[in-house]
Amino acid sequence: MAQSRQLFLFGDQTADFVPKLRSLLSVQDSPILAAFLDQSHYVVRAQTLQSMNTVDHKFARTADLRQMVQKYVDGNLTPAFRTALVCLCQLGCFIREYEESGNRYPQPSDSYVLGFCMGSLAAVAVSCSRSLSELLPIAVQTVLIAFRLGLCALEMRDRVDGCSDDRGDPWSTIVRGLDPQQARDQIGVFCQTTNVPQTRRPWISCISKNAITLSGSPSTLRAFCAMPEMSQHRTTPIPICLPAHSGALFTQADITAILYTTPTIPWEQLPGQIPYISHVTGKIVQTTNYRDLMEVALSETLLEQVRLDLVETGLPRLLQSCRVKNVTMVPFLTRMNKTMSSIL
Repeated sequence: MAQSRQLFLFGDQTADFVPKLRSLLSVQDSPILAAFLDQSHYVVRAQTLQSMNTVDHKFARTADLRQMVQKYVDGNLTPAFRTALVCLCQLGCFIREYEESGNRYPQPSDSYVLGFCMGSLAAVAVSCSRSLSELLPIAVQTVLIAFRLGLCALEMRDRVDGCSDDRGDPWSTIVRGLDPQQARDQIGVFCQTTNVPQTRRPWISCISKNAITLSGSPSTLRAFCAMPEMSQHRTTPIPICLPAHSGALFTQADITAILYTTPTIPWEQLPGQIPYISHVTGKIVQTTNYRDLMEVALSETLLEQVRLDLVETGLPRLLQSCRVKNVTMVPFLTRMNKTMSSIL
């Protein structure tokens, strides 16, 4: 018998999240959403106090989430805050959707979650909850993890490109018409001719059927894209200002450090509920609890490429094996629902 499913999609950091987040701040009579926003601001502010020196913390200090968003918009906060705020906005939109509608919470039997890049963290939170009240503490913890992830990536950015004047420039560029092997060959030629240090080598962070995404320090990406061999390819910088998806830069030790504030008790006692689809393999990840699944999401975000090509082939196979005929896309800060709809 044919079945129907919901597919909850959580995007990366490229979407403009500020209007939606400001809209969330204006919502009235939504106690779970209000609690989530307040508690998320608290954990980010507390982590700021622990992670920054006195001068930087004083500059970044905020009285509430509204002020934090404004400081971010004004350019007074580092990109690490964007990582936290995007995750907060995704989960806040999800909470608002179900708190206002009163609809039944997604069930393991009728739903999947899929997050791209750092959107995978929000996907983990939803995957490991059975109700809004159960999601609330998980979502707040996930925002904290997202901020610690951002701080880790920020530290790596400064180590790789600390003296640069273009810190706010993109670290990623979409290149169309260049296949992965051609890109690897061009990267090899570029590194040989420029003697670029190992830590500043560009890398492939995402592969799709018709394009790849190259990542690296802004100056390195500009030099690479200026090569004569690249003139025939259309390039589009995207607003990602931190490194990720590089096993050459990050290690398992970084993931362990990010999860330091997520101890095994109680976070390994929260079982997975809704099937979680990997953005690296296009398959369901077989883990048993929130902390283990979060470790997978962090590993895929920091160490591995986003493989949209495998998602585009693996997802239809998964749905076919489960005899699913109808899929409803529910996107949060992403346009990938259009791509996913076209392949199903």
